[in-house]
Amino acid sequence: MVKWTDAQLDAIYYSENKDVLVAAAAGSGKTAVLVERIIQKIISTENPVSVDELLVLTFTDPAAREMKSKIAAAVDKKLKEQPDNKHLKQQSLRVQSADISTIHSFAKKIIENNIHLTDIPAGFTVVEGAENEFLLDEALNSCLEKYYSNIDKVRPFKELAAGYGGIKNDNTLREQILRLHKFSMSMAQPAKWLNNAADMYREVSENGTISGTAWGDVFLSCVHKHAQHILGYYEIMNEIAEKTFLEDDKLTVFVKSETEMIKKALSTKTLDEFFNYISGLKFARRPTVRSDDPIISAAVKSIADIRDTAKKKFTEPRFMRYTSDEEAAETIKELYPRIKTLKNIVLMLIRGHRKLKRKNSYLDFNDLEHELIKLIMNNDGTPTEFCKTLGEKYKEILVDEYQDTNDIQDTIFR
Repeated sequence: MVKWTDAQLDAIYYSENKDVLVAAAAGSGKTAVLVERIIQKIISTENPVSVDELLVLTFTDPAAREMKSKIAAAVDKKLKEQPDNKHLKQQSLRVQSADISTIHSFAKKIIENNIHLTDIPAGFTVVEGAENEFLLDEALNSCLEKYYSNIDKVRPFKELAAGYGGIKNDNTLREQILRLHKFSMSMAQPAKWLNNAADMYREVSENGTISGTAWGDVFLSCVHKHAQHILGYYEIMNEIAEKTFLEDDKLTVFVKSETEMIKKALSTKTLDEFFNYISGLKFARRPTVRSDDPIISAAVKSIADIRDTAKKKFTEPRFMRYTSDEEAAETIKELYPRIKTLKNIVLMLIRGHRKLKRKNSYLDFNDLEHELIKLIMNNDGTPTEFCKTLGEKYKEILVDEYQDTNDIQDTIFR
């Protein structure tokens, strides 16, 4: 018999109407806890749940089969103890057809059972692997051919092609397009996500400032992160000084004073405020400390060397690339036409790939998720009537390896 820890028992029997996230190290028994939670819900004498009222999702077919097998074995074991228990008899029959599967198998089942609510061919086939990659490459070739045929008329594309290695070898550009395509397809609404991403550039391009935009937060976060790195050097200096000198020693006081100066940089609220502050920083002359004690001499040298490194960090090109909001905004403005073009290529690729798949009555794994989203979510993000009906079927959704879910899968669960 398994001896569960208190934390595991909490996860198994937690019953409040709230989301539960179980986090623990690899190999610590998270999946075993998940299976036990399911079993306990089914065999409960107080408030038993039918296995077909649970939606259990894993990331591989073998994992789903193993989970189903363990649940069936546990139910059969309990049934031997209570052979007249009608609920357990029903569970023994229902467990093999229960919704214990991968997200893609679940999506396929829902789509097939409700094909009349979609525009998908009734006899569709799931395409994967090399065959689907071939269709994607074919769609990409078609997209790029259209752009290359007008390359002199579409300057942003010409700049994009040149920026990614030139038009003679566009492998890097292709890789970037495919990478962006793959990421966008992991979102619940790919076109919306792509348009919103490009709009971040458009907003700055039109207003000439990053202030009040997502970019302002991005840039400020980057420079703050660099300043935090520099502060780390000062923390080491403080540690050396505190171990070697008295608290009121001139070198200790000096290091503490400069540390506070760096900390103030981290309290700035805008990019302009940050650069205005650090451009006015004055690094005073370091106090001279002479001693015949080798420990003190070594400490002084360490502080001097670390401080020199920290000061140089302030003038690193990647850190000082932008010195104002306007300068950062100008770069984003310059990039916007290329980003917009890249976005349009990916949107064209999505449409072209979909057209080729539909021509062959194919759906790939991404399509299964997106077609399920169409069934359960309106364009404004609200649940459809079908979604409400489907949701009423399940008392609980249990997801193994939840950390591996992407945006669209998380949206489906919610």
